[in-house]
Amino acid sequence: MYQLQGKYRMWAKSANFEYKLPGDVAARKKEAEQAQRTLDASLVEKKLAKKVVPYSDRLFKTAAIQWLIATDQVCHLDF
Repeated sequence: MYQLQGKYRMWAKSANFEYKLPGDVAARKKEAEQAQRTLDASLVEKKLAKKVVPYSDRLFKTAAIQWLIATDQVCHLDF
């Protein structure tokens, strides 16, 4: 039996084929689970500082004009 596994592994390696023997599949699954746990442990939620953007009619108008120019929608502006 072990001789057949050796031949299979040699063939799979030469054919660039992923081993499909039950032990190999279980080992890959275990490695993937460990990698996921490592990734999950390294994730940290970042708290973003709340930044209040000041509002004024003048700032809104300026932003609107910049947006119209950037999107090439300037046809006729009445001020």
